[in-house]
Formats: sequence, structure tokens, C-alpha cells
Amino acid sequence: MSANNNEPTKTANDKKKMRIKKGLFAGGMVFLLGVLLFVAGMSALDWDFYKLDTTTYTAKSFAPAPEQTVTRVELDVDSFPVTVTVGDALALSYFEAGDSNVSVTCEDGVLKVKEDYTYRFMKNSWFNFGRLKRKYELTLPQGVEIVLVGSSGDVTLNGLQLGDLAVNSANLDLILRDCTFQSLTVESANADIELYNCTGGKVSAEGVNLDFEAQGCAFASLYVKGTNADVELVDVTAPAMEIRGTNADFALENIRTDALTVHGTNLDADIFIDGAKADYTIETSGRDLPAEQTGATDKRIKLSGTNNDVKLKFAA
Repeated sequence: MSANNNEPTKTANDKKKMRIKKGLFAGGMVFLLGVLLFVAGMSALDWDFYKLDTTTYTAKSFAPAPEQTVTRVELDVDSFPVTVTVGDALALSYFEAGDSNVSVTCEDGVLKVKEDYTYRFMKNSWFNFGRLKRKYELTLPQGVEIVLVGSSGDVTLNGLQLGDLAVNSANLDLILRDCTFQSLTVESANADIELYNCTGGKVSAEGVNLDFEAQGCAFASLYVKGTNADVELVDVTAPAMEIRGTNADFALENIRTDALTVHGTNLDADIFIDGAKADYTIETSGRDLPAEQTGATDKRIKLSGTNNDVKLKFAA
């Protein structure tokens, strides 16, 4: 029996289109099922994302014995945020977790707080939200030296009088509020550094991916350098400032300085100097930069870059 010549035959393209439609329909149904399961699961948890963290946390505390004198604290905490605040006596509240090992020791005047945490895909909880609301809280009398060590750190220092603070960490979140220090040196691959109302000597920060912010601060000098550098300075005083980056996004607002150097390969900078324009000699290297001039004093601004978008303004 011969085929009906009036019946259209399906081409290879028609079959391919049909397979695509079936695949899209099946994918859509899987996605919809996933959404429904997610909504049902989160509803059962009262939409509390912290409950997704199945890690066991145990609250602990430490205080030195009356006969112990602590002159130095070494913090090596990988996965918990740490807050250090001034107080009359040393005290530490912290957490032990089921997926990390924590040791707190005090010998020869040195308090060492160390957490070893290694994420294991098949063993650890997929969600570590619980750590966000379980901070390590350390209270210190003034004059105790602080050392930050380890590959990762999330540390906030409040109201401390520090000596030389040096940090070398692969991943770092560091906040200083109302602190004084002799010097601050940071080297990190990925760093987010924030300074508020701080006074110090030399400040140096270098990183690959570097976010640096300072507000209401006064330093003896400031040096910031990053491959991907996002720098924001507001109401900052430093006789010498040098800000550098490959991919550079700089916002320098109401700064007071005698010598400013700004450089970037791809440079986007807004600069407002709290001073008189006539006082500054302006030197430039690159296209689309502000006009050069010779100033009435020895104050100097150097601007350089390859791809530039720079705005330079003065208070007077």
C-alpha cells in the first residue's frame, strides 16, 4: 500500500525542533518542581535561612587566671567574625563548631586563639549562615599587643591603642573604628579594609582585589596599591598620599595633603582637595588629565594613567 502523497513528510529540522520543544518543556517542569520544593521547604523553616545551617555550635568563654598577665594576643580565626573592644579586663566569648577545631591557650603572657576550618563538600553543611551571627567577642585592656595571622580573617577593632599592626592574609575583612596605631601594614590577595576616625603613622595596603575606605582619619602617610583597586577617602589628612591601581576607581573627597600621587592603567578618579589650587604644582602623564601648572608652594600633585577619566577640584 503506497503512502498518501498529500501527507507532508517531517524533515530532520522538524524533528530537531520537536526535540528542542520537548527538552524545554521537561526543563521547565523540573525548574517548576524545584521552585515548589524550595517554597515548601522554606515555609516549613518559617523562611529562616539560618536554619539551613545544620552545623552544631557550642558557646564557650575564656578569662585568664588571676595570676596570669596577658601582654599579647594572637588571633587566627578562619571562619567566624571577630570583634575586639576595649575593656577593664581580658575576656573572650567564642564558639566551637562541629566542622572546625578551636584551641585557646595562654602561656608566657601570650593568648593564642586558633581555629582550623577546612570545608569538605561531602561532610560539611552546605550553608554556614550560622557563623554570621555567632561572633568571637574579645575584650582587651589598653596596651595589649594584637597580632592577626591566618589565611582568612574577618576582624573588627574598636577604640584600641595599637603599636605596629601588620597583617598578611589571603582573604581579609578588616575594620578599625576610633583606633590609634603607630603603623598599619596589610598585604592580601582579597582585602576589604575600612578605617573610621582613626589616627596613625604610616599606612600601607596592597592587594590584588582591594577595597579600601577611610573616613575622618589622619595618618603620617598613606600608600594603597591594588590590581583591581576601589579606594574611597573622605575627610582624610596625610602629608603624603600615593594611590595606585591597574583597574582603578578612586573617590578622594575633602582630602588634605602636601604630596599626592595617583596612577592607574584604567583610571577613574574624582579628587577634591581641601586647599588652594594656586599652592599646588600639578604634573600629569597621559591623555585626558587636568591641566598642568606650577604652584606657589612646594605642594605637589602627580597624575598618570593610560585610559583616564579624572576630575580634580579644590576648595579654593
